[in-house]
Amino acid sequence: MPRQMYIKQYFPLKIQLTYFPQSTIICHSSKTMHLTRSADALEPVMHERTSLPMRTNEPLHIDLIAHQAAQHAHQAMIDQPLHIQLSGFHPRQPVTIHAQSRYWNAIWQSQATFLTDDQGTVDLRSQQPLSGTYTDADPMGLFWSMRPDPTIPYEAQPYNTVMLTAEENGQPLASATLEQLLVAPDVARIPLREHGLVGTLFLPPGPGPHPALLVLGGSRGGLDVTNALMFASHGYAALALAYFGIEHLPSQLSSIPLEYFETAIQWMQAQPAIDGDKLGVVGWSKGGELSLLLAATLPQFKIAIGYVPSAVVFQGLRSERSNTSSWSFHGNDLPYVPVLDAEPYDEDAWEDKNAWEQVHYNMKNHLPISFTPGHLAGLRHKEAVEKATIPVEKILGPVLVISGTDDQVWPSTILSDMVIARLAQHRHPYPYKHLRYEGAGHTIGIPYQPTTVTESNFGHFKMALGGTPQANAFARHDSWPQVLNFLAQRLQS
Repeated sequence: MPRQMYIKQYFPLKIQLTYFPQSTIICHSSKTMHLTRSADALEPVMHERTSLPMRTNEPLHIDLIAHQAAQHAHQAMIDQPLHIQLSGFHPRQPVTIHAQSRYWNAIWQSQATFLTDDQGTVDLRSQQPLSGTYTDADPMGLFWSMRPDPTIPYEAQPYNTVMLTAEENGQPLASATLEQLLVAPDVARIPLREHGLVGTLFLPPGPGPHPALLVLGGSRGGLDVTNALMFASHGYAALALAYFGIEHLPSQLSSIPLEYFETAIQWMQAQPAIDGDKLGVVGWSKGGELSLLLAATLPQFKIAIGYVPSAVVFQGLRSERSNTSSWSFHGNDLPYVPVLDAEPYDEDAWEDKNAWEQVHYNMKNHLPISFTPGHLAGLRHKEAVEKATIPVEKILGPVLVISGTDDQVWPSTILSDMVIARLAQHRHPYPYKHLRYEGAGHTIGIPYQPTTVTESNFGHFKMALGGTPQANAFARHDSWPQVLNFLAQRLQS
């Protein structure tokens, strides 16, 4: 019996239905609603298209004016830079700005103290703080230098809303709020649970067809949609695709079949809102390794971007010691480079005993562990490296890799250099580039978020991520517009 559908109408609505197989109904109108079918109901998952913040690289101005009663509320995409100014304060006096926001399940805080000029003003874009959570003149310093404070209850504060307060002599005199949007309000969300695939497609506004990106996460597994949301907000149909660690997918990153991603490509190309001739792939960490491998294997991809990627296929990640590859194709494991454990010590494999001793010590004492020495030791297996090197020269388009020289997960700068060297050796006919960031670690990504956490819980141990907060923040700030420009030149021209 057909299911009846009821829409409660709060505004004049003209509905045009476009068919998506099995799972999704899209309603196009000036005020647009998406309805996705769940087990028992149709749930709206899209916002109105009114009051859309302009997606721009131009800074949003925020003025904190002393003794002004009203608290100004601002809204911007999270990757939009800001220009914060203070005025109306006493001349030549110290003024402290506090920033507070809820990220994840914690309250994060930062602060900086400045000396006002002769007019009682401060410009964060050009002034160096006297003291605070960051040291150099930086218009976004208050945002990346936030640190979590577990003593503050977080439940009442909304996510990604930054409260700014300026005080003089301990008295708050000006305040403002900023909502940092992770996605533009006009982006559609389409859950994907077909053909064994687990993912979410995000569509920018308009009928399309749109250039599209396959967006891949790393070794944590599951479905991470944040990066896909950002790409969709910049005009790309972006499919965030899980490949292990969720629902019916493999529980561990081991022998993942590349055919799974072929199925995802076929699904993408079948969507009327996607331009099947303009497909790219972008991945982070282990997903960066995968993005290069997929683009070198599957001709549908016209551009590949790897954040902190690998130039070789490394061994799979399993709870027990793994003797498998990360990936398989046509039923066979791909050749892989082994990653050395801290136990036992192999003098012929480890480059230096001090690195091994440090890893072993940290493991025993529950300190953050760097996996870079183990990967470097694995790269000394020349025969394995030769067999497992990704043939990036087969990629039918531009290649961009991004790395940090202090990456403590694996040596992404060395690995990215290997990618570039191979492309140069084979005279790759398309543009290729390596964005190399001194002192940055493994967490290069979307800008203007806290970068002060340089370690991560990973299973039963802590993993070192590397980089200083300032270097990680600069890498994010500098690389993001270059990534967008690199994509636009290939997919939006």
